[in-house]
Amino acid sequence: CGTVRLIATVSIVSWKCSACLPPAIENGKYKEAQRGWYENQDEITITCEDGFDMRLRSGRIHCSNGRWSPPPVCESDSDACDEPDKIPHAVIINQEPKEAYGQNYQLEYQCEDGYTTGQANNRGSITCQTGTWTEAQSCSNPPTCSQPPRSPNATIINQDFQEVFAQDSEVEYQCKDGYTTKEGATKKSVFCRAGVWTDVPTCGRWRAFRNMQNLPRIFITQTF
Repeated sequence: CGTVRLIATVSIVSWKCSACLPPAIENGKYKEAQRGWYENQDEITITCEDGFDMRLRSGRIHCSNGRWSPPPVCESDSDACDEPDKIPHAVIINQEPKEAYGQNYQLEYQCEDGYTTGQANNRGSITCQTGTWTEAQSCSNPPTCSQPPRSPNATIINQDFQEVFAQDSEVEYQCKDGYTTKEGATKKSVFCRAGVWTDVPTCGRWRAFRNMQNLPRIFITQTF
C-alpha cells in the first residue's frame, strides 16, 4: 500500500504499511518506540506485570509485514494477591490500584483523621504472602480524656473550655504567684494518654533545709 502520511497536531510523519502499531498485551509491558510504531522485522521483549507469570510462549515478539507474531500470555501468579479488602478508617497511599500484586509486595496505608495505629505517623502496611495479605493493624479511635483535674494553687492557661480531649492533647498549668512545682518550675504540661491525664503539677511554697544532725540528707517541706 506504499507509504501513508499521518497528520498529527504537531507533526507530519510517514508510516509504512509493513510497520506495526504498538501491541496491546494484557497484563504485560514493554519499551515503546518513541516514533509511535515499529518497523518491519523490529522485535520487542514483553515482561509481565507484577503478580503475573508468562505462560507458553517466549517473551519476544517481532513485527512482520504489519503484523506481530503471537504474543505471550501473562496469567495471574498462584502466589499473587488480588486487590486487598478495604481497611476500615484507612486509605492506601503511594500506590495506584492493580489487578494483582506479586509475592512479598507491600502496600502502605494511612489512617483517617482521628484514628491511629498507635504508630507515630498513624500508618501501617500489609504484605502479600502466598496469595493472601497479612493482617492489617487496625485504625482505631483512641480513648479520649474528660476535663483535666484541678490542681491547688495552679490554673490552666491558654486553653478554651471543652468537655472532651483527644489522645495526645496537651494542657498547660501555671502555678500562682509565689508558688512553684517541686522542681522549681512555674509551669507544667500534662498530656492525654489512653484516656488518662499524666500527673498534674503540685504547686507550693517549697523550701529546702538541711538537718544539722545529718547533713547529707535534705528535707523538702511545703507551706500553703
